[in-house]
Amino acid sequence: MSKQITRKSMRGTDRMAYPGMAAAFLAMGASADGQIVYTDVDPDSVLTNEQMEIDFDMDGNVDVVIGQVHVSTSGGLVYDLGIVAGNVLGGTTNGFVYPSVVPNGSPIGPTDPGWQNSVSTGYLAWNAVLSSNVYQGGDWVGQFGYLGCRFTNTNGDTLYAWVYLQVGGSAQQVTVIDYAYEQIPGMAIAAGDMGTVGVGQRPSPLGVRFYPNPVRDIAEITFPSGTDGEATVRVMNSMGQVLVQKDLSVNATSGTFQLDLSDLPAGTYFMTVRNGGKEHRQKIVKIA
Repeated sequence: MSKQITRKSMRGTDRMAYPGMAAAFLAMGASADGQIVYTDVDPDSVLTNEQMEIDFDMDGNVDVVIGQVHVSTSGGLVYDLGIVAGNVLGGTTNGFVYPSVVPNGSPIGPTDPGWQNSVSTGYLAWNAVLSSNVYQGGDWVGQFGYLGCRFTNTNGDTLYAWVYLQVGGSAQQVTVIDYAYEQIPGMAIAAGDMGTVGVGQRPSPLGVRFYPNPVRDIAEITFPSGTDGEATVRVMNSMGQVLVQKDLSVNATSGTFQLDLSDLPAGTYFMTVRNGGKEHRQKIVKIA
């Protein structure tokens, strides 16, 4: 089975001229500013033994295919694969393409040496079971991260893009969360960059509020009323290294928590908050 996303963000002038149409697009989660076109796959597309086609610039040509495959063989081998077809950043092993997990904020562009054209199938992750023995491989096993992509538009220009994915630890599911591309030919895009509507201002699927931002030492994270369950907060640098992690128990009487960032030097960081299978991502600035 194949899924195709056809949502595309609209420019600000179009929103002014066609308010009804703009509202429909915004309700589906797409937004854009400047030269970056961003699409929020809302709800996230959870792939189990199916594929999703992404046409970044909506020109009618599929630019990258992401999927998951479950296979059982007569010899008792059972394996699951996270797969991708397209021009992606990664490496090769034994002639097979293995896409890389690109850190948040890292540039994706023409100077990257790792471009691979996975014409048929590249492997995000694989999980094989034979006689109760489990074998795993691929950079994406149990990972959230960015897939670096490049594609050619109808004018023959090369454009750069990212797709934010989650791959389960057993590779039984691949989830497509959102994606974006840079409209200027040949210009790099930073992994996670959604334009000035951006990482720091994106509407939160969890309704999480982080205040203040910029922050000096202590910030507050507030969950909306009705949120319940365990939540995990991580603060990472631009290389994707987790510098602060905090596990929270959220309920009706406890929805506001303090996050101590005093040990971090001044700079720009990226925060994720996960609760109930959803993730809030935000750029935060730490000041001295």
